[in-house]
Amino acid sequence: MNIKARNDRRWTEAEMRRFIGMWIDGKELDEICEAFGTTRYAVNKLAGRLRRDGVPIPRRNAGHRAGRRNQLWNPAEVEFLIRRRNERATAEQIALELDRSYLAVTGMIQKLRLEGVSVRQLGRGTRKLWDPETLKGAMAGRGLRVVGAEEEAA
Repeated sequence: MNIKARNDRRWTEAEMRRFIGMWIDGKELDEICEAFGTTRYAVNKLAGRLRRDGVPIPRRNAGHRAGRRNQLWNPAEVEFLIRRRNERATAEQIALELDRSYLAVTGMIQKLRLEGVSVRQLGRGTRKLWDPETLKGAMAGRGLRVVGAEEEAA
């Protein structure tokens, strides 16, 4: 991809119209970058600038839902979140069911855990394909010296 620095020239009106058309058609960000010979940062910055100037181009990610901005969680939603999570539902599934963003759901799960509420944790844990003690034994068997933390400090 040939990337040109745009700091030597401004976006023309024709380029902006073409950009808006590509954005609304749902073209991939990399495709838009290649069409204008610029970076992802420049494309995202132009989209933000157009929104700030009143051009109603759609957002690419869900973000806040209309009417839901910083809305407090009600007890029914919290209860639903705990029940669904304990049924092994992912945060994405719960977010869709509650019409909230993924980050709102994960944030509430973290907050509940900090308050001591038992909420199932999915996809986490220590999964090691190796055991440190076995590796130390293997290294000692080969004549390799295992350096401990106290020996490193000396």
